Amino acid sequence: GIALQLVNILRDLKEDAGVGRLYLPLEDLDRFGVEETQIREGRRSREMEALLRFEAGRARAFFEEAREAFPRGSEGLLFPARLMGAIYRRLLEEMEADGFPIWKKRLSLSTGAKLREAARCYLER
Repeated sequence: GIALQLVNILRDLKEDAGVGRLYLPLEDLDRFGVEETQIREGRRSREMEALLRFEAGRARAFFEEAREAFPRGSEGLLFPARLMGAIYRRLLEEMEADGFPIWKKRLSLSTGAKLREAARCYLER
């Protein structure tokens, strides 16, 4: 759940900032030297890039922790949770590969990409 929420926070950063909301931890902004106004205005910088990569890494760590915590033999029962994890992990990978284009567009996976993740999760049972 934490990994999914972190991906949502990253994906919706521009949208949320536009209505005065910021869900990134303030201690992380301080740690990387990023001002709230920088996020609201969409001003990119090395510090902002480092912050976004840090949060993405944190999400990946939570995805891995969740994967290791799934009880063996319950893959069928946990299909919805596994699928959501796969979709959001893929979304995170796309954000990272595109250099976090979150100020240009709101990223989402196509229906086809979601179906491929569903098939992959089903076959990995």
